[in-house]
Amino acid sequence: MKNVIFYLVLAMTAVLSSCNVQEEYTFTEDGGVTYSLQYSISKEMMGGGNFSASGLPTDTLISLGELMKENDGVKVDYPEKDEDVANISPLHMGVGSSDEEISITIKGDFADLNAMQKSLKSFARLSEQSAEKNGDGANEIAQKMVTSTVTQDNILYSYDKKGFSKKCTSSSADSEENFKNLFGEMEGGLTEMLSAGKYVVKYNFPKKVKSVDNANAIISEDEKSVVVEYPMMEVLMSPQKMGIAVKFK
Repeated sequence: MKNVIFYLVLAMTAVLSSCNVQEEYTFTEDGGVTYSLQYSISKEMMGGGNFSASGLPTDTLISLGELMKENDGVKVDYPEKDEDVANISPLHMGVGSSDEEISITIKGDFADLNAMQKSLKSFARLSEQSAEKNGDGANEIAQKMVTSTVTQDNILYSYDKKGFSKKCTSSSADSEENFKNLFGEMEGGLTEMLSAGKYVVKYNFPKKVKSVDNANAIISEDEKSVVVEYPMMEVLMSPQKMGIAVKFK
């Protein structure tokens, strides 16, 4: 069976041009957070409807760490491997399928934002190491995509009784340079492909929201959720624009 990370990141590559990516944070009073990242991919984009999710969990969630152990997803050797496999144990993955699309969800429950970041960083590193091992062009491109969207590098979070904030510490120039370094000769074509893409982030809080510093943010009727939609290219090239500050009532 093919490497499970290959299936996952290849699907992510396709979905980044299909305009359906949703990231969601759900917080508890004590600082806990449930994190999810969902991709919905049309079967046409996955090869005319011939994409097979064989070997991946369907219509259920399974531990990503256990899934990798059962397959060849951790047959890579680097110093942090054992630590990374342990770190991703809270992450679960599921695949849903309909006549028209495949949805892939990564989800995890964490004690706090630090634990969440550690797990996502390890997942990004495992995908990178797996792509390098396979030496496969499509896999390498997929890895670059997932690293760009999942990695938590240069992100600072703050969450307490007064509010929540997320800040990207990289500069716009650094982000654009990183994008060029990652995608090289693909840059022009990739920019065109992703120009219509959308990335939606939803934040759910136990308290009512008083204010949000993003003019494009939508506050729910119960005032406990905030939704912000970003152009995909902005996510990849200017992630600092995804920063947000929320104050509670």
